[in-house]
Parts: sequence; C-alpha cells; structure tokens
Amino acid sequence: MSRELREEAEKEFQAGSLRALICTSSLELGIDIGSVDFIIQYTSPRETTRLVQRIGRSGHTLGGTSRGIILTITPDDILESAVLIQRAKEGRLERPIIHEKALDVLAHQIIGMLMQQRRMTVEQILQLVRRSYPFRDLEVGELEEAIHQLDELRLLRKFGDSYSPRNPKALQYYFENLSVIPDVQKYTVFDFFRKRRIGTLDQDFVARRCTAGVEFILHGQTWRVISVDEEKFHVEVEAAPPSLKAIPGWEGDMIPVQMDVASEVGKMRRTLALSGQSESGLEEAERERVASTLSLQGKQAKIPSDKLVLIEGFENSVIVHTCAGNLVNEALANAMAALFGSRLGSNIATQVDQYRFGLIFPRPVSAHMVAEEFRKLTPNDLESMIHETVEASDLFAWKHWHVLRRIGAVSRQAEYKARQARLLVDIFKNSIANKETRRELFAEKLDVEGAKKILAMVSSGEISIDVIQDVGQCTPLALPLLDRIVPHGLLRPAIEEASIIDVVKSRLLSTKLRLLCMNCGEWDGIRKVDNLQDKIRCPKCRSTLIAATYLSDDALPKIILKKIRGGRLAGEEEKEWMTAWRSAGLLQTYGKKAGLVLAARGVGPTTATRILRNRIGGEDSLYLSILRAEREFERTRMFWD
Repeated sequence: MSRELREEAEKEFQAGSLRALICTSSLELGIDIGSVDFIIQYTSPRETTRLVQRIGRSGHTLGGTSRGIILTITPDDILESAVLIQRAKEGRLERPIIHEKALDVLAHQIIGMLMQQRRMTVEQILQLVRRSYPFRDLEVGELEEAIHQLDELRLLRKFGDSYSPRNPKALQYYFENLSVIPDVQKYTVFDFFRKRRIGTLDQDFVARRCTAGVEFILHGQTWRVISVDEEKFHVEVEAAPPSLKAIPGWEGDMIPVQMDVASEVGKMRRTLALSGQSESGLEEAERERVASTLSLQGKQAKIPSDKLVLIEGFENSVIVHTCAGNLVNEALANAMAALFGSRLGSNIATQVDQYRFGLIFPRPVSAHMVAEEFRKLTPNDLESMIHETVEASDLFAWKHWHVLRRIGAVSRQAEYKARQARLLVDIFKNSIANKETRRELFAEKLDVEGAKKILAMVSSGEISIDVIQDVGQCTPLALPLLDRIVPHGLLRPAIEEASIIDVVKSRLLSTKLRLLCMNCGEWDGIRKVDNLQDKIRCPKCRSTLIAATYLSDDALPKIILKKIRGGRLAGEEEKEWMTAWRSAGLLQTYGKKAGLVLAARGVGPTTATRILRNRIGGEDSLYLSILRAEREFERTRMFWD
C-alpha cells in the first residue's frame, strides 16, 4: 500500500468514518489512532509486551477497559497465546534488548562531537561518551579502536594528543548516517510463467530469505522463488498453492519467542498430557483441540516439553524438539549444523521455530546419531563453534555490509551484492565492523547463553532426551517444521496444468529464431516458431542443414562463412560451430518441434536433444518438459554466468 493510501486510511479510521482496519504492526506504536472498541489479534503476538501494546489500543480512555481477542490456528498457537495472556495478567513483561557499546554508533558520535568541539583528546571523548548509559562501561582500548578505524577511513586527523574532523568528508559522512535504519533497494518480482511483473520486495527480505524454493505472499498470492538476479534486482517466481508456511513479503523477520515463554508452553504440554488439565484458563474447545494433538503425539512418541527433548528422524531430516524459543534454537541449530557439516563434509541446512529445529542432510542420517552428538555437545563447545562459524552466514554478510555503511567504509550509494559483501567480511575481518556485527547478531539473533543453559540441563539430567527414527510418518508436533522442509504434494497445483501449458505454448510459438544455412552460408533469416515447417530448407541452396540461434547472435554467421571457406577456427569459434551443427541436426530430424524446444530460455542443443528423445506422451508432455528445463536453467544460471 502506498504512503498516501495508508495515511488516508489512518485519517478515516481516526475520524470514525472507517469502522474497521486490517493492519500490520505499523499501527501498534507511534500515532494516536483515536477511539478503538475492540482488537482482533490474528495468531499469537509472540511477546507479552506486543500483546499488551496491541490490545491496549482499545479502550484508550481514562478508566477505560481494553478489550480484544486472539484468533489461534494451531495447538502451539493456542498454548503460546494462553501463556502470554497469563503473563500479561501477572505483569511479567519481556526485558527490552539494550544495545550496549555499539561501535558503529560510537564512531558516528565521535565525528559529531569533533565537528562541534573542533578538537578533543581521547580522555575528553571518553568522559563525555561514558555519560550515556549504553556506553557507561566503554574501555579506553575500545574507544581507541573506533578512532583508529575512523583515521584509516580518513574521517579524522590527529594533532598531538587531540583529534579533529577531516572535512568535508567527515561532514558528509555524519549527515548521511544520522539513522541506523538500513537503506534498502526494491527488487522487482516477475511471474516466470507469464513473464510479467507482479510487484516488489525489499532488499533485506530478498538477501536473507529469498533462495530457490522459498515461498512468500505478495498481493494475497503465494509465490515460490525460482531465482534471484542481484545485478538486475529481479526475482523470478512461480505461483504456489496457498500455505500458512509462506512468509509475508513485507515481513523480513518474525518476532522471536523468548526462552521463558517457550519453556512455559512446554510445561503446559506436560501438564495437559499428564492430567488433561492446566491452569491456563483455556476454554473447553481449545483445550480439547490441544489434548487431541497431544494424544496423537503420545501414540507415536513421547511429548516434548520443558523437561524432555525429542529427536525425530524423518526422511533426510532430523527434527530436534526443544521448547527453548527462537534465539536459543537458532544457536543450537547453528552449532549442530557446523558439527555435522565438518563431519560429513557438506553443508547442513537448518529450519528453526520456537519449539523445534530441523537439520536437513544431503542423505538420511540416524536420529540416534544426532541424539548422541547432542548429548556430547558441551556449553563451551557450542560457544566456540558458533563464534568460529557465524561469519560464514548470509545474515552476517548482510549485517556487516550495513555496519560498514554506518562507519563510512561503504558509500550510501553502493548497492548490496552478496559476493561483494562476502569479500568485505574478509577484508575487514579485524576491524570494529566485524566486532560490531558479532555484537548485533548475538544481541538480536542468537541466544548463546540460553543454549548453553539447555545443554547444561541435558548434561545434569534435568532435561531428558528421547529418540524416534523414521517410521514412515512424522509426529504431529514435527509437522509445523517439516511443512517447510519436506514437499508433500498434497495440495492441488496453484495454476492448473492446462493453464500452464497454454501460457508456455503461446510464448514459445510467438518467439522468433535466427536461422542460418550451414551448407552455403549465404542465407540468414528470422522466423517465428509458429511459422516453421516440419522440413526447413535454405531458399538459396535448398539444403536442410539449418542452424537456429538467438536474434542478436551476430558472431555465428561469420564463423559459418569462415568454416565454409576453409579458415581455421579458434577454440571458442569451434565450440560455437559445434553448437550450431547440433542445432541443425535437430532441425533436420525433428523440424518445427526442434525449433519449439530451442526457442525456450536457456535450452541449447544438448538439453533439447534430451527433451526430444525422451519425450513420452503427447504435445502437453513436450511443453511440460520444456518448462522444467527452463525452470532448471533459471535456478542454476548464476553458476553458468
């Protein structure tokens, strides 16, 4: 929604002419939205502070009562919401995260102070900075590191024991970095089938979430990522079935559920499983729904809780059920993935939520082996593994890029590119940018101390471990995570097959090919695929040895003439000649059908030969084979460029 439409909706709601408003957290804070009667929260708000703030927008008068309801969709959602409501009633709110000793902010403030005071010593800067609560414990060495970094970036200069700003560069740096909120570009999203624009996504969402296979929601439709082009800022997608697992395109991050909330949900599971009752105040229908899920879980395996970790194998994934919250589970998943990655010599993918994390292996791995390694993992091992491997993550590169911007090492106009960002991580390895990025990640994304606590409780026996190996069906409590990992194929296609075929057929038949005679070298023509004959001949020499290429291929005609006249071809020219020769052979054998396949994006003679030879079924089967080849090219072309 554009800013104008959003502001118009807010004004109408405030005036009372608009009686209901569906919104994101944008109306949670910051503005007076007038008189609100009732709040409907869809799914768990994930934090007690969010619950209190959102429901508190209603009845916002002296002596008024705030009224609202939470609509839940899963058993986990029900229990989590019940825990948050109870915590709100008891006044137990989450402690805010205070960013202490943020070195990028410190660097910016140093330049600001020098611009105002003209010249300051290290002692004067330290005395002033320490008056701010987040920097109360700042060490002289940390301040000197920041000053040294600014000196290397030529933003300040030293005069004896004092420092002064190096203008005009310092002035530009200061005013371009007044905000710590990152500037992000927009990526254009294209429908792969219909070759049309469908919307935009923020750069941070694309950089951190959009890999091949990820599903997200845009304009009410679910889309699956096929490929990302960082140069053109394009994302190619295909329609996917509606799914609750799809990430809303506007939502880069889910609010993390903290460890104590997840632990209380685990305790509630345990209480309900033992007695069928809980002190949460659940209504009968909600309690029965949760109890039914727990009963099904109990028939297959033990019920994971605050006192039990269940490790479950399913196909090539292992789900570790830990009621420990998002940030703790992120830390545990990172450590276990690093451990098995080094053991198996391959990358181990992960998926995480607040009640479980999944390890995705290239081949099936025993859940008992994962359980054994989990038991042996010590708190110190976990901490060292995470510190050693965190720099290799995409999230680290993304955050590191923006830290470099905030200290003036990267221009505000520079565009984020994953490969460049990765190189900069290596270049600034020993800088304050690396330290600051680590500090931010461990403050916002990874709860290492909480993870160490879980491992200590496992070691002492306070938390027990149980294992279930793949029995052909996952447990009910594993399904929320496995839905993101294992394609079930249970839902109908998002676009009916017949509709897909019509779109692909229309596009390919209207595509133009450049046809070249390899016998005489004198004919160079352009034809639409729809106008091709089953027997294609050169109008000059009547040969059927006709090669097909793309319209802008101006090199091939010269190569063909050079070959015909007996010239010696260079290495690349020889490759081009052989590719053209193979395409000519296909057109001789298959005629128009070969032209149809060669008109597809990224389909050369080798792939076209496979499609045409292995074709089973009618015309529809051919178009679906072409589409699969195009999708595979789009998915892998970054490795071919």
